[in-house]
Amino acid sequence: MAAGLGTVQANVFTELWLGYSLGEYTSTRGFGTDRIAASLGSITDLNATSARPRRSPRPCWWPMRSRPTLANGPPGRAAIVRGVSRLAPRRHSTAISEAWGTVAFASVRAWQVQRNGPPCDVLRLVEISEPVPSSGELRLLVQAAAVGMPDAFLCRGTYAFNPTLPFVPGQEVCGIVDAVGTDVRIALGTRVMAVTNFYDGRGGFAEVAIARADACYRVPETMSDVDAASFRIGFSTAWIGLVRRAALQAGETLLVLGGAGGSGVAAIQLGLALGARVIAVAAGAAKCNVCAQLGADVVIDRATQVVPDAVLEASGGLGVDVVYDPVGGSAAGATLRCLTRGGRLLAVGFASGEWVLADISVLVRRNASIVGVYAGGLTRAENEADHEALLALAGNGQLKSVANVMSFDALSDAVDAVDAGNAIGKMVVRIADSG
Repeated sequence: MAAGLGTVQANVFTELWLGYSLGEYTSTRGFGTDRIAASLGSITDLNATSARPRRSPRPCWWPMRSRPTLANGPPGRAAIVRGVSRLAPRRHSTAISEAWGTVAFASVRAWQVQRNGPPCDVLRLVEISEPVPSSGELRLLVQAAAVGMPDAFLCRGTYAFNPTLPFVPGQEVCGIVDAVGTDVRIALGTRVMAVTNFYDGRGGFAEVAIARADACYRVPETMSDVDAASFRIGFSTAWIGLVRRAALQAGETLLVLGGAGGSGVAAIQLGLALGARVIAVAAGAAKCNVCAQLGADVVIDRATQVVPDAVLEASGGLGVDVVYDPVGGSAAGATLRCLTRGGRLLAVGFASGEWVLADISVLVRRNASIVGVYAGGLTRAENEADHEALLALAGNGQLKSVANVMSFDALSDAVDAVDAGNAIGKMVVRIADSG
């Protein structure tokens, strides 16, 4: 191997562990030293025989000023290594494993769930091996991560997509692309909003996260990291529910349950942008004030009012055309008697711990429907179209972030607030400046 490297100056070079198979992997990460004297250029075919047996990685050193690109080589052969421009310094060295298609960096900080239970009991700030993107995936330097109710469910082990323990939760981030696997066309250095690979344990509550390229979306230059981190899931789910599933029309009446939560604030704003009359439900003066500030036509405090009675009174006895329900349970079921004939209840989520409990006879008498809303069921083209429509509304000032920003070290407190139902809007954690 040394013959292929040229002159070696081990005392100033970053240590890499080079195995026999690298796959395709492109990275912009630094390697922990500023004393590097020369640029690598390119190295090819370090092991010439694909049938060569696998063995433990062994150390080697070479000079490089910049971060490496490890381009694809055939199985059992070392990949091409080229220097690429660096985006940000790294405080850790890098290790390259012998397994085909894997490159493992040194540790990064992450909030990890090591056993299931209440978030405050099971989230731990730890150092983990830096994740590596596979084919179709990319790695993000996380700038900000939003916290949603599914993250609390992941901690408790009650979500529909539960990773194997231990895992890093965190569904929604804004980050900068710093490494890509094969078949990824997003350029290094691109800032995106993304839904992470939380379902396999490589979520966004970390300094770096993995996402599929088709789960990443454009961030306008004028949008902040915090706004981008809290944008995608809430507004895209609201669009799928109100536009695609309920076909909400201008002049119809929309009832939003959980109006001050992350899902609710998105639905209130989108409903108003679509020309609907919006009735919002929340608990307590502070949450009701947020709904009013967002422009809800009527705000009902469920802590002091009987929601179905208040809705019927606010609608002159006519009821509502659409119920947006991220809450579920009996509270959502009680609103069925507020539906007009042909009304639609959108089953969006179950913050209460269970899906809407419905009396089917009420639906039958009204020719009303419960309509499922699943944000993962669209094609990439459909998602792109929805995303651009939402960005246009945001650009016009009709959609905005309602975020409470916390530090990375306080992330468990943010998840606790969501889990306890105390959060208003989206809890967002800044990660890029964490250390």
